[in-house]
Amino acid sequence: MLKNIKHSGLTGHFSIKKESGTPFLFVHGMWGGSWQFVYWMDYAVKKVSSYAFNLRGHCGSMPNVKLGKVSVADYVEDVKNILRKIGPAILVGHSMGGLISQIVACEEKELVRGLVLVASAPPNSVPLRGSVLWRMWRPAYVGAIICGFPLKLHFRDACVLMLNEIVAKETVFKCFVPESGTAVKEIAFGRIKVDFTEIKCPTMMIVGKKDNITTVNMQRDLRNQCNPDNYIEYPDFGHMIMMEPKLKGSIKQKDPIKDIVEFAHTLS
Repeated sequence: MLKNIKHSGLTGHFSIKKESGTPFLFVHGMWGGSWQFVYWMDYAVKKVSSYAFNLRGHCGSMPNVKLGKVSVADYVEDVKNILRKIGPAILVGHSMGGLISQIVACEEKELVRGLVLVASAPPNSVPLRGSVLWRMWRPAYVGAIICGFPLKLHFRDACVLMLNEIVAKETVFKCFVPESGTAVKEIAFGRIKVDFTEIKCPTMMIVGKKDNITTVNMQRDLRNQCNPDNYIEYPDFGHMIMMEPKLKGSIKQKDPIKDIVEFAHTLS
């Protein structure tokens, strides 16, 4: 059973398995929150403890922060603070959370025992491509990006870019929260650098071939630069891999969380 947790102003969930190995720390992406990992955490607790926190300005974490001005570096500091609290962990970062986790792995080597990048946003060495670029030129988006305001994702864009493999699109979209215009600008305009030679821990990449925002071609470019120990492409999954129908995992192919847990076992 998942329990609520709060630390350093950040809210989240955790599940504890006694006498387990290194825990997972799940890191969400843009417009998201710890709620996105509920199914994966329910499965993982059979083998290992898990934590998932909401980054500042998301789902009750630091509610008074000026969200539009929050930078990727601020989110990185959130994850570092949690690691210092819970101790060494395996980072599982989705989308922007994957990019954040790359940076944390570079800077907190003793606290990051493993790194799992799930449909990860890339650093500036892998340029964004596809429809995500021209969709970001909506007037409401441009204003938030330039002025550093909270950026609310349009439902139609969410359906195309992120929810294309989600059945209950409206239900999931209602859980989305505004994102920092500053953080969106930093990633979209290639201002975030990662020195992959500084990532010393074992690394795994999880990729959905139907992902329309961090596309499979972008993920392959990222793979060629970070040289993960394990790389898996799932033909029937899109961007929201951890929330897409479980039947896709159990019938058509192996479930991604099972592969992640197996990877974690190799580290113990």
